[in-house]
Amino acid sequence: MHTHPYHRQIILQGWSPEIQERIQQANVMIIGAGALGSHAGMALCAAGVENFILFDGDTLAEHNLHRQFHYTQSDCGKNKAEILFEKMKALNPFVKASVYPKFWDRKIQLNSLPDIIIDGSDVFTTKYEIHAYANQHILPWIYASVLGYRGEIAVFMPGSACYRCLYSDPPANAESCDVTGVVPMLPAWVAQKQAWEALKVLGAPGSIMHDQLWQIRLDQGGERTLIIDKSPNCSRECIQKNTPFSISEIPEIDKIQMTIQIRNQNKNWFFFDIRPEASYGNIADGLEYLDPSTGIDLIQKLPAGAHIVLACAKGKNSKQLAMHYLQKLPNFHFYTLKDGLQTDSVVI
Repeated sequence: MHTHPYHRQIILQGWSPEIQERIQQANVMIIGAGALGSHAGMALCAAGVENFILFDGDTLAEHNLHRQFHYTQSDCGKNKAEILFEKMKALNPFVKASVYPKFWDRKIQLNSLPDIIIDGSDVFTTKYEIHAYANQHILPWIYASVLGYRGEIAVFMPGSACYRCLYSDPPANAESCDVTGVVPMLPAWVAQKQAWEALKVLGAPGSIMHDQLWQIRLDQGGERTLIIDKSPNCSRECIQKNTPFSISEIPEIDKIQMTIQIRNQNKNWFFFDIRPEASYGNIADGLEYLDPSTGIDLIQKLPAGAHIVLACAKGKNSKQLAMHYLQKLPNFHFYTLKDGLQTDSVVI
């Protein structure tokens, strides 16, 4: 006897074949196919979603496997978005996806808009970009973040409290998993809840968790749900206005360009290594260490109009920090080092 592949969903109270069909026809965009995105994507695929848009410009490394355990050793070195699609196809051969082996940019022209966006990013600037894109196209999106022992998600529906109501500005010195670490099963835990909220947005039974922030602390063994108060200025500042934290506002220079500038000893150019390990003496040649939490005080002492290059391990945290500094110090020119310092050392 053959049963429907989603029989045990359809027989749930409140579910139906019609709901399952809507879920199968939905188009889900996943931005980031790493720890969060891979688990959320596989969960949605298992639940019957058959249309995806996948973005990730990163390749899988062995140290990713402890929290991205849909992937294997044989996948190392491959693009994460492409691997995720392979795993989805192995689970459900009917899955179709537009796969972009690059980091998401809201200027990229898609063949069709998604029905919902899953945030699997690990950079604040990307989350503000998702916020702006979702508002522009009136799309729901599900934010998530994991770090250390803690994680959180929020569902942002059109017209409800938005990401800027929750976090009006990015932090000056954001932590990252590269520095703080992350519990291996935490991203899967958080991403499963992301996937369930996405299914509810797409028609599954249950109340959508809008205007709320769900948080978990594995070291303390607790969960809690907080109310997100909609800002009085939300409709004016959050919805109608494009985000000022566009990644494209910060130009990049590559290692060769930076090396040339350092060798020329241009007195109006300054080069800073912002990696936490730099504080322990591991500073790239030709750069000075800059503590992100006190960097504004140092930069204010530089000549007005100075050109300031920020470098980190992969180029992500430096963008985030440069965006923050640009808002506070508009009289300076900020740049970030393309791809960061992790691959090749800068030779001066």
